[in-house]
Amino acid sequence: MSEASEEVVEYWLNVVRGFFTIRGLKVGNREIDFLAVKLDGEDPILGSRAHVEVHVAAYSRAIGSPYWPPESQAQRLARKFDEEHVRAEVKRRLGEGYSRALILGSYGRFEPEKEARSKLINALQKLGIRVVKFEDVLKEVQGSLTTATYTRPALRMIQYYKYIPKW
Repeated sequence: MSEASEEVVEYWLNVVRGFFTIRGLKVGNREIDFLAVKLDGEDPILGSRAHVEVHVAAYSRAIGSPYWPPESQAQRLARKFDEEHVRAEVKRRLGEGYSRALILGSYGRFEPEKEARSKLINALQKLGIRVVKFEDVLKEVQGSLTTATYTRPALRMIQYYKYIPKW
């Protein structure tokens, strides 16, 4: 099933950043959100080859304090990249030296405390995972959208948000 956040990230990777992607690759009981390859040089955020996971939700009843404690949450999120069969499949397809990136949004009932979110991002970076804030992805995607017709519902909503206030 396609999630709106993954549609937005796929557009960001393909159109805004210039990557070719494989999306939703099944590996055992896991799914790799994206494998991304850029053929025309290095991206300043992701390099030329990247394993990208998306962790975004506007609301989750299961989590009260989503970013605490940051170190244990970072370990949990790192498992998306570190399970042996996932690493082996990514290495088989991308080779050595690829980057690991997490698109991170809020995923709890409450707006996360800035300090706790910063600690989580720092803990992930210490584990070798690049973190891209979902709100930054949204800003870049919104800036790239024109008045053309987009078929993906998530992109249409961002387009409405961009252009309707101007009407």
